[in-house]
Amino acid sequence: MKAQLYDIIQTLVDINADFDHRDRIIPKGTEGSLVECYKNPELYAVDLAILKEKLVGGFEYENV
Repeated sequence: MKAQLYDIIQTLVDINADFDHRDRIIPKGTEGSLVECYKNPELYAVDLAILKEKLVGGFEYENV
């Protein structure tokens, strides 16, 4: 079954990220929502909620 817009996903592996020129790892198990779905080729854009306890609300969000 293919994913659809606004589906909730969970990452299966750690993701090496260099957003905003900051090298870091988004950990396995991070949850997010599909915000764009493309058909050809099949691709998805996901907003991930990254735990950041120091922030108000407790999360930082990245789009991958």
